[in-house]
Amino acid sequence: MPRSPPRRPVGRGAERRPPRAGAGSAGGPPRRSPTPLSRSARRHRPALARLENLLQQPDAVDGGGNARAGRQLDHAFHQHGARQAEVGAVDDYPDTTATSGVVPVGGATTGTIEIAGDRDWFAVTLVAGERYQIDLEGAPTSSGTLGDPFLRGLYDATGTLLPGTADDDGGVGLNSRLEYAATVSGTHYISAGAFGDHTGTYKLAVSAISAAPADDYPDTTATSGVVPVGGATTGTIEIAGDRDWFAVTLVAGERYQIDLEGAPTGSGTLGDPFLRGLYDATGTLLPGTADDDGGTDLNSRLEYTAATSGTHYPTWTVVEGLGSVVFRQGADLIEYVGRGLGGGAMA
Repeated sequence: MPRSPPRRPVGRGAERRPPRAGAGSAGGPPRRSPTPLSRSARRHRPALARLENLLQQPDAVDGGGNARAGRQLDHAFHQHGARQAEVGAVDDYPDTTATSGVVPVGGATTGTIEIAGDRDWFAVTLVAGERYQIDLEGAPTSSGTLGDPFLRGLYDATGTLLPGTADDDGGVGLNSRLEYAATVSGTHYISAGAFGDHTGTYKLAVSAISAAPADDYPDTTATSGVVPVGGATTGTIEIAGDRDWFAVTLVAGERYQIDLEGAPTGSGTLGDPFLRGLYDATGTLLPGTADDDGGTDLNSRLEYTAATSGTHYPTWTVVEGLGSVVFRQGADLIEYVGRGLGGGAMA
């Protein structure tokens, strides 16, 4: 009888046939290397592991719902610095000139500060010379859930911040309010935000307060204002910072007194006239010709000896004042009244 072939050893140290190419440990498809986790996934992995552990507990849910698990999940994310709002929040409006947010003058719009530090921009069309009131409101006036709105500022058409246009708590309670007089016409951008880490919904409203009054006299040599020596005139300082120029003919060597008067002497409504100076025919300020409170009470007074000769061609000099004015003049007396807001006289 033929002999059986010897059996191959299978014990320790025995030679084993290598696995077939492409085969796994059980002859299946090859094993794949684990996919690397993203940075966000690695950051939230402890919280997710904790959630999985919570859900495996018998009392993880109550009453057939998952309210308790949801509360514990929220707590877990807070423990690891990952708020649910920050994980899945979508910004409603960006903080660039490419924003889709628009608010009309005389109307309002709403938005949401989804996460701390979020800022929403809204385009608004303003007209030069017009005054506007911008209100950013939230919880203080039941206009949203945002506890402390912060109007981060007004930006021009290029996205450049206009100085002095940010406001915090200028409105009712913790709301924000800004009053602004437009210097140029066109598109502007309002930046809505929140103080600190506040989040929530808000309302943004823009309204026109009133048009800036027309200026009676410009502050250039092209002014139509004229005051004759021995005569008088009046004017008005319509807005803060306004300056009115008047032309007057002076003779070299002659001495003049210029008085700018307002409310202190019953010559107008202007509370504090300010004589800003005397200018030559080219519009250049003559040194030492400005005066504040040199007259009666808060009125202004300047005594000046004309240095320009002009035997045949008298020099036109421009008097610049701040306020409503009246000129009263005697033979060689000029009174110029004005400073602040209101009416006055120059004589």
